[in-house]
Amino acid sequence: MALILNIQMYFCIFFIIFHAEGKYNTKKNVIIMKYFLRYPGWKNINDVEYIKYWNHEYKFEDVFDKPITSDNCDNFIRYATIFLGCSYANDLTIMFFSLINFQKHCTMLLNSGNSLDSAYNCTVELLAKTIDIVPLAKLMKSALDSIENYHNFPWTNQKQFRYILCEVLTYLQKTGPLIELVPLIINSDAIDAALLIIKRFLLVRREELERDKIHCQLKSTDLISMWHLWNNEFDTLKTQGKYQEFFMFLNDKISSLVQTTYQKKYVDLGFIFDSNTNRTFLPIPTVNLAQNHKNQSINLVKQTNDVDVMEVIKQQDFSQNPSINLVKQNNEVDVVEEMLQEYMAQYSSIDLIQNNNEVNYLDEMLQEYIAKYSSINSNSITMT
Repeated sequence: MALILNIQMYFCIFFIIFHAEGKYNTKKNVIIMKYFLRYPGWKNINDVEYIKYWNHEYKFEDVFDKPITSDNCDNFIRYATIFLGCSYANDLTIMFFSLINFQKHCTMLLNSGNSLDSAYNCTVELLAKTIDIVPLAKLMKSALDSIENYHNFPWTNQKQFRYILCEVLTYLQKTGPLIELVPLIINSDAIDAALLIIKRFLLVRREELERDKIHCQLKSTDLISMWHLWNNEFDTLKTQGKYQEFFMFLNDKISSLVQTTYQKKYVDLGFIFDSNTNRTFLPIPTVNLAQNHKNQSINLVKQTNDVDVMEVIKQQDFSQNPSINLVKQNNEVDVVEEMLQEYMAQYSSIDLIQNNNEVNYLDEMLQEYIAKYSSINSNSITMT
C-alpha cells in the first residue's frame, strides 16, 4: 500500500510540475518575451494552421494577440517554441522531399549507363547538399533551446522527454555515415553504395520528423505540384538556351530553401549567435533591465549582411572534419573495402535508432549493402 501511495505522490508531483506553466515568471523575462515576439519575422510563421498542446488547439492569432504577463509568460514561451518548431518542421519536410527526389535523379543517371561522370557529379552534389543542412539544423535546435531557456521548467532540462524537433535535429547533426563516403570514388558500385546510404539517412530522418510533428497541424503544401513547377522551370530554361545539369538546378533550389529559412526564421526573428559557444540567444531590449548585460564579454555575432552564421558553423565543422573536401579519390583502391568494414562495424547492431518500425528497413538496407560489397576487392575496382 505504501508503495502505491508513493507512486501516486510522485505522479501528482510530476503532474503539478508539468502543469505549472504560467506560474509567475520574472518581469525581466516578460519584457524580453514581449520584445522578442514583436519581431517582424513572426509574420513569416504563416505555414502553421494551429498547434496542439495539452489537448488544446491554438491558432497563431489566438495566442500572440494577447498580453503577456508574469503569470502567463511560461505559456507564451511554450507556444512560441511549438509554433516555430512546427514552422521549421514544414521547411524540413520540403527539404527532405527535395533531397529524396534529388537522390532518385542521381540513381536514374547511374542506372541509365550513359555517363558515369554525370552520376558521380550528381552524387557528390547531393552528398554536399545533404551535409550542408547540418548548420541549419544546429541553428534551428539552438533557436528553440534559446526560447525554452526562459521557461520556469524548460524542456531542455527534461532529458527524459523529447520536445518538438529534438530527435530529428539531433540526428541530422550526426552525419558520420555521410562523412565516411568522402572522398567518393568514380566507380559505379561505390556510387551506388553512396546513394543507398544517403537514401537511408534521408528516409530515417523523415520518419523522425513525422514523429516530431505530433504538436503540429501544418497548412497544406502540395509537394508534387512544387516538383512539377521545378521541372517546368528547368524545361523553360533549356528552351532559353540556359542549359545546366538537372542536379545543379536542384542544388540551387535546395540552397535557396535553406537560405530563405535561415533568413526568415532565424535572422528576421532577431536571434543572436555566439560564435564561441555555438549558442543562440534571444534579442535583449535596450532598457534599464538590460543594464547588467552591457558589460558582457560574450562574442555575440549579430546577423547582418556581412556575417553569415551558417557559413561560420560550416567552417567550424570543416575544421573538425578536414576530410569534408569533396574531391575525387586518386589511386586509393582500397577505400570501398575499408568503407564496408567501417559501415559493418558501426551499424551492424543498428542501435542508433530504436524504433521498431525502422529496424526492419535498416536491416534490409544493411543486408543489401553487404550483399553488394562483400565480393568487391581492390582488383575489381576500375578507376576512371
